[in-house]
Amino acid sequence: NDVAVLKLKKPLTFNANQKPVALASKDTPGDLKCKFSGWGLDAYPSDVLPNHLQKMDVLTYNNADCQKFHNAGPKSNTIYPGMLCGFNKLNVGACRGDSGGPLVYESANGLEQVGIVSWVYEYCALGVPDVYVRVYYYLDWIHENTDHVLQ
Repeated sequence: NDVAVLKLKKPLTFNANQKPVALASKDTPGDLKCKFSGWGLDAYPSDVLPNHLQKMDVLTYNNADCQKFHNAGPKSNTIYPGMLCGFNKLNVGACRGDSGGPLVYESANGLEQVGIVSWVYEYCALGVPDVYVRVYYYLDWIHENTDHVLQ
């Protein structure tokens, strides 16, 4: 399910470029404007990784609409409730090496992580929504596996 909780030996140090984000405070609807960042391939089948962090805007899709996209291709994949779909545009999307990267939403309370890159359809950016782990779906599990309340 691409979800993990790490126990660190010492606290992280944050600065202007590295700051914490809150976990999703509510379930993520379709049509939510989010941002994704990652270090994955710029294009497939290239094996060249970027020299700087890549960023893109992502619009979320509800699971029923996402399932239609995934059923339309030659290879059908099931979109489960713990998944969240997002799309930018043709030839722009998550790619190999982006797995585990954050999908964040800027709420009135600041940044919230709503997704974690899980997988993409066949090759990168083929016009089918990318699939993320739906963070809200796993909140109970995350809290059960941490020693303190995450903020």
